Amino acid sequence: MTFVNELISEEEKNTFDFSIIELPYQPRPRLYKWTIDRERNAFLIWVRQVREPPHHEIYAFIWKGLRFEPWLLYKGEKSTNGKWIHIWTIDNVYLPKNFPLLNKDHDEMRAALEEALLVEKTAEFQQFDNVEEIRIENPLKQGVQ
Repeated sequence: MTFVNELISEEEKNTFDFSIIELPYQPRPRLYKWTIDRERNAFLIWVRQVREPPHHEIYAFIWKGLRFEPWLLYKGEKSTNGKWIHIWTIDNVYLPKNFPLLNKDHDEMRAALEEALLVEKTAEFQQFDNVEEIRIENPLKQGVQ
């Protein structure tokens, strides 16, 4: 199975423990949609956008019961044919304390995170016909093995 965008049903809102996505410095995110892969027990929820430059978008990414907090930066550019290329760069990912720094799961988690973000952003922009490409860049791939 892959990630899909869905509205969160009232039943799921009442049965799922969403306290894992709450951040100590933020009110609880609006729970109305998520990008979920039930088979991999992973989901992504938009939390907020930082008002101050550089205007990071903050998400909660739950994977194998752990909460990761990816911070994204957006850059749009026009291609040679005049359509838009939308690029989000993963600027930082705050890891849970119980996630070892050197772990074979890092590659699997990063791949799942990139896939979830691409599905979420594609759904956000698929309604526009002036989009050439949507891309997630992850410079954090280098370094941790």
